[in-house]
Amino acid sequence: MGAESRTSLPAAVGIILETIMKKSSRSKPFTVKDIVRETHLNPRTVRKSISILEQTHEVFSKENLVISRTNSGMFLTMEPRQVGMLNLPEDVQRMLIRTKYFPQASRDQEILVFLYLRKAFNPKSAIYLDSSQQIVQELLEAENIAVTDDSKTYLTEIGKTVAQGTLEIYPEIKTI
Repeated sequence: MGAESRTSLPAAVGIILETIMKKSSRSKPFTVKDIVRETHLNPRTVRKSISILEQTHEVFSKENLVISRTNSGMFLTMEPRQVGMLNLPEDVQRMLIRTKYFPQASRDQEILVFLYLRKAFNPKSAIYLDSSQQIVQELLEAENIAVTDDSKTYLTEIGKTVAQGTLEIYPEIKTI
C-alpha cells in the first residue's frame, strides 16, 4: 500500500470547480460525497475548498478582483462590480431595449417576421416578395434572406434568428 499524495488547496479548488462545471448539466446538485467520489479528493480538503469558494463567491458577487502584472511585480485591487444589463432577467432586458432604444420593430424586422410566420425557411417553402424594393435588397445583402431561381424568398439561418429575436421583443408583431 503506497502513500497517498496530497493535493494542494489551490489545486483542489481548481479540480472541484472543473468537476462542477463539467457536470453542470446534471439535474441534481452536488453533495460533498458526490464531489469526493468524482474527484477522489480527501473529504476534509473538499470541505475546506468549498469554504474558500463560498467566501470568495460572496466577495466577487459585489467586487471585481483586478490583477495587473508588470515587470516589477503583481498589483491587486478590488473594484466595485458594474451592474450591467446582462445581470438582469431576460424579460427586463427586452423591456429596456424596447423602451430605450427601439420602441417598435423596423420595417426589415417586420418582413423577416412575415417570412418566419409563413414558415418560409427553405427554397421549397419560399414565398413571393417584391425583390425590387430597396429594403428587400438590403436584407439580401445582409444575408438575412435568399431568393430562389423562380424569384421566391425565404429566410436564411441568420434571418430566422433575427425574426425569432424580434418576436421575443415585439410579440404583438404576430398580428401585423
